[in-house]
Amino acid sequence: MEKIAISKFKATCLAVLERVRRTKKPILITRFGQPVAEVEVRRAGDHLPFDVLPPGAIGVLVRQAT
Repeated sequence: MEKIAISKFKATCLAVLERVRRTKKPILITRFGQPVAEVEVRRAGDHLPFDVLPPGAIGVLVRQAT
């Protein structure tokens, strides 16, 4: 998997997103050499993590974190 420093990602974000969309290959974003995020194509039918939470669950998680 290709890796890119967060500073370079910030400077070239739109181009990186377009490359991921076009090639379908994920890119790992790093900060000080440690992975912080992965950019990958979202396929039709994929669910985001928040899509499967029951209504009101986000508020509960926020209250627990504070």
